[in-house]
Amino acid sequence: MENCKKLYKIRTEALEKARQNNDYKERIRIYEEQTIYNPSDHNNPPEILKKLRSAYKGNTIEYLNDLYFETLEKIQKADKENNISELLFNCQISIGLIEPLICYNYKHYNSFAIKSIPAIYKGLIYFSVNGIKGQLKNIADIIDFFDELKFYKSDVEEAFERAKLSSNIYNTIKIKGNFQQSKLKKELDYDNGRFIASTVGYMIKADKLEKYKIEKNTFLKIK
Repeated sequence: MENCKKLYKIRTEALEKARQNNDYKERIRIYEEQTIYNPSDHNNPPEILKKLRSAYKGNTIEYLNDLYFETLEKIQKADKENNISELLFNCQISIGLIEPLICYNYKHYNSFAIKSIPAIYKGLIYFSVNGIKGQLKNIADIIDFFDELKFYKSDVEEAFERAKLSSNIYNTIKIKGNFQQSKLKKELDYDNGRFIASTVGYMIKADKLEKYKIEKNTFLKIK
C-alpha cells in the first residue's frame, strides 16, 4: 500500500514537468498511463488476501477499479431483488477488489475517502445470518490489515454477535416450533430487542425464516 501512496506524487510531478516543457503528448500519455496491480507480500498479509491478490495480479488498477463498480452494481441489484446467494457471491468477488480500489484512489486523489463498501457491510450481515463464520473471519482479517478500513471494526464485532444470535433464534424455533417474535427477548435472555428485530428481518430476507400474523401477533417459523 505504501507504493500506492507514492503514485499520486510521482504522477503529479511528471505532469507538472510535462506542462513546464509544453509537452502535450507526454501529458496525455501520463493521463492515460495505467498501473499494474502487483502488491508485495513483504508486510505479512493474511492468507485470504494472498489468495485474492493471486486472482487479480497482472491486471491494471484502473481495470480492477472499474470491475469493482461493475460488481457493486450486481450487489445492489441482488439486494434489491432479495437474491442473497447472488449478493454473497458478488460480495466475495468485490472483497478481492478493495485493495485495487484503495490503490486507484491514492493514485488519482491522494486519499481514500470511500466510507461505504457494500461488499463488507452487506457481506457481514448475510454471512452472519447464514452462519458462515469463515467468511466473517476473512473479512475481519482484511479490515485489520488495511488502515483505510478500520472504521468497519465495530461492524465485524456486531456480525459475530449476530451470527451467534441468529443461530440461537433458529434453534429455538426449530426446537419449540412456530414462535411469537415478541417473546424471543425473554426466551433468549437477550436485552437488545432492536438487534433481535433486525436479525430476524435479515433472516427472513435470507430465506431462513418466515413470518405470519395471528391477529396482532407476529409468529416466526422455519422456512
